[in-house]
Amino acid sequence: MKKYYIYILVSFIVAQTNPVSDAGPDQFVPLGSSVQLDGSNSYDLDGNVTSFQWSASGVSLSSTTGTTPTFTAPSSPDTVVVTLTVTDD
Repeated sequence: MKKYYIYILVSFIVAQTNPVSDAGPDQFVPLGSSVQLDGSNSYDLDGNVTSFQWSASGVSLSSTTGTTPTFTAPSSPDTVVVTLTVTDD
């Protein structure tokens, strides 16, 4: 009786995925109040988030590279647009 062997080669290709930024929910705050942003729910499926880059329209952020920067809301009704960009390893 002959024996036959089958060799199976399995390979995995891990694709680089982009990280996902999460700047938190929209906020409605009193005029002139302190506002805290939170990017800590940002993630990377195949690694770690290594940096944060925040920008905001019409206000000065306490930090543009931290996880949870703050700013003072405008003293008159306005909409502040905040953008968070994250990078991964």
